[in-house]
Amino acid sequence: MSRSAEAWQSRLSTWLRPDAVRQRPPVRPVEPVVRVLSWNIHHGADAWNHLDLEAVAERIASADADVVLLQEVDRCWGPRSDDVDQTQWLAERLEMHGTYGWTRSQPRRYGPAEGTSGNALLSRGSWTGVTVSRFAVGSVDEGRRAEPRGMVSATTQTPIGPARFCSTHLSTQRATHRSAQLAVLLGLVRPPAPRSGASRTNPPLVLGGDLGAEARDAELSLLSGSLVDAWRVAGRGLGDTTPATGPWRRVDQVWIGGLQPVNAAVLCAEASDHLPVLVDLAVPEPAEGAAAA
Repeated sequence: MSRSAEAWQSRLSTWLRPDAVRQRPPVRPVEPVVRVLSWNIHHGADAWNHLDLEAVAERIASADADVVLLQEVDRCWGPRSDDVDQTQWLAERLEMHGTYGWTRSQPRRYGPAEGTSGNALLSRGSWTGVTVSRFAVGSVDEGRRAEPRGMVSATTQTPIGPARFCSTHLSTQRATHRSAQLAVLLGLVRPPAPRSGASRTNPPLVLGGDLGAEARDAELSLLSGSLVDAWRVAGRGLGDTTPATGPWRRVDQVWIGGLQPVNAAVLCAEASDHLPVLVDLAVPEPAEGAAAA
């Protein structure tokens, strides 16, 4: 099937299937889970570029997420985002703990501090082991400076124990850039080995963000060697997230190591040009024979 035919199929799926994009999040399972929301918030501006960070906060609150992974988050960038430190604002508004990692900056024209944009993490619990990484690969495209990319990662306590979370936004321009960025990323986060699982020294890993490509694209096969695409296990429909007004691409994804996806849903939202992805993750059942071993 051609890419254009797949796009139309995806749009029809969105229009004809009410479960394709949900207004309300799924009911929490009876079993303990950590609920994770990943969302490119477009610095709080919707598809028509109207700024409304309160609408972002309301959608996050309604999802009842334990951990939130955000991309395209501004810190004192200037008029486009009302010169707000958006991570701090959202953390205070939602009564969560926030941490932030900038990926690009601009000379300060509106005050004493430098404006930055990047990725953020929010959690009900405090963060430890915060690491901010900026990818050198893909920052230059044919001699021209491209938008820098990076990742913020940290560990927090969840309803199912400690886990490490990573929020990233990869290149939207070239597959070769994304491949190089993913290679760097995987070298930094050290996912649990698929056979040995998570451990105290290597806790479960949740990687989410705007990956700039769809899960079927060749460069994302780098992830499938050590992580699991939560949507493929627990999602219904195609899981498309962008553009928000008529999604036909699944570039916003959550990949996991050492946990079991229970639910995966794309939520309806008008506060960004992307739709948020929500997943419920549980501790996997022990492999048969593991207890005896």
